[in-house]
Amino acid sequence: MKMTSTGSVPVPLARSANSPTIVNGTNHAIVVFLERGTLYNKQVLQPGEAVSMTRQETGGAGVLPYRVHAVIGDERALPTKADSVKNLVKVSAVPAAFVAGGLFTAF
Repeated sequence: MKMTSTGSVPVPLARSANSPTIVNGTNHAIVVFLERGTLYNKQVLQPGEAVSMTRQETGGAGVLPYRVHAVIGDERALPTKADSVKNLVKVSAVPAAFVAGGLFTAF
């Protein structure tokens, strides 16, 4: 993995837009995770650490959109499986209602 330097922090260089690099430039630990309905690839970065998430880790072969979340906190701030299920229900409620409404109208 190629590295570059931002001040005193080496940062991996991402190979494409589908490989985001997150650098913890704060004085606090941060929790980083990806979201595509469910929450996945959860990691804790200590001050000065960086992570580059590859296409295999982001999933979807670059076709499906995803979001990167960074939250100040330690291991206790990592999202749980219940948090992931709640998020999936929350983001799929409107599309499911739209499809149900369309099917109801069609019949």
